[in-house]
This record gives sequence, C-alpha cells and structure tokens, in this order.
Amino acid sequence: MKFIKFINEHKVIFVLIVIGIFVLPIIIVHILYKFTAPYTWLVAEWEAGDLLNYCGAMLGAAATIIAIILTITFTVENQKIERKLSIKPCLNTIYIPKFTRKDIVFKERQLIYIIYPIDKEGNIGSLHETPYLLKKEEDTNKEIVESSSFYKENYIIHYIISNIGAGNAINIKFTIDGKQIMQPFSLVANNSKEFIIIFKSELLDKLNKRSRLIYFNFEYEDVASIGKYEQHECIELYLEDDESLNTRQAANDILSMPKDL
Repeated sequence: MKFIKFINEHKVIFVLIVIGIFVLPIIIVHILYKFTAPYTWLVAEWEAGDLLNYCGAMLGAAATIIAIILTITFTVENQKIERKLSIKPCLNTIYIPKFTRKDIVFKERQLIYIIYPIDKEGNIGSLHETPYLLKKEEDTNKEIVESSSFYKENYIIHYIISNIGAGNAINIKFTIDGKQIMQPFSLVANNSKEFIIIFKSELLDKLNKRSRLIYFNFEYEDVASIGKYEQHECIELYLEDDESLNTRQAANDILSMPKDL
C-alpha cells in the first residue's frame, strides 16, 4: 500500500522511472555496440538483439514478481480493512439538560454521577451514589425545595454514551478537559452507559467569563485490539441574563467520527 501511495503522490517521478527502465537498456546496448573493443576478450559474442532479448526477459520477470507482490499486499491490506470494519466500534453521545431534581432521580438505572469541579483545585469527582446535593432530605423524606440560587450554582445534564458500531469498544478512556473521569471501561455494541454530570459555577467564576468550552474526549480500542480510536466533542457552558447556568453546542462541536490513533 505504501508503494501505491508513493505512485499517487509522485506520478511524474514514477513515469520517468518506468520510461528509464525500458529505454535505458536499449540506449546502453546501442552505445556499447558502437565502440570497438580494445581487447579481443572484450569482443561480445552475443548479438545486440540477443542482449536486448535477455534484458526484456529479465524486465518481464521483474514486472511479474512486482505484480505478484503488489497483489498479495493489496489482498492482505483489504482483508485487514474488512476485518477492522467488521469489529470497529463507534461511539455516539447525547446530553439532556435537567432542570428539576425530579428528573434526575433514576432509581432503576446504574448511573455514574460526575461533579466538575469537586474542589478548589478544579478536579473532577465521580460517584456511584447520588451526591448529597441531589438527595432527599432525611427528616421529611421530601425533595429539597427548588430555588433559583441552586441553578445559578449548578447545571445538570443527563449524558448518555452509546456504542453504535459493529463491535465492542474496550478500554474506553473518558476525559473532560483532559481530566480522566474514572477507570477505563468497556461498552458492548448497541449498549449505553449513562452519567449525570453537574457543572458548577466555579468553572466560570475562576475565568471571570460568561462562557467557556468544556472538552469531552474518548480513546478506546476494538475487541481484537487491531485499532485504537479517538472521538471528541465540546459543550459550551454559559450564563443566561438572569445569571443561571445553561449549555449549548455548535454544529461543528458535536461528537467527531472515530479517528485512528
């Protein structure tokens, strides 16, 4: 495949090489037979035609060998590509904003809760249990009273990662702004993993800005470890006029197609 790529990138050079291979032997033989040999033992016993026939036979044999090698290489590469496509994963993501705590309680689902940032250093925390700010009050067993201040300090999304590819995705490394969320995990084809992500206002306070892009990145492998892939997207977190948090996503910021690493 590298040879074919070279031909495509250097077509002029390749044409000159081919011309040289077929024309140079004729020129060389012609010149050699125009000189008078200084010694008798240098006098050719072959005719020019015999020598040209020999050169032609050798070129033909070389061309046949090269054609066989290219055919084998092309076949092997095609088989690798077909096999890779048959087991290649592909991730898809959607995020759903949550504006009431009632929408956030998923008792029958296994969720991972992500808080960003979780401390003053800007680290990300991942929890398997509902964090305290989303739990019900123990005393009255009622949900915490909704308040506008809560949504000025927190923005919550239901983030779903699905594998819509042909094969299983393994060793998925999920990062937000370059920070790894959790240990690598796997995702079987046609299955999903769900997260509740809580973005806190500190993300904007530290920058003293009204908006910022938050970068999501996924690196993973296929089940046969033939290839490694990367996909990414970004979501913009911003302040509304009433100072509440919100998100948006531009068309060119949606999740990219898998890229080979």
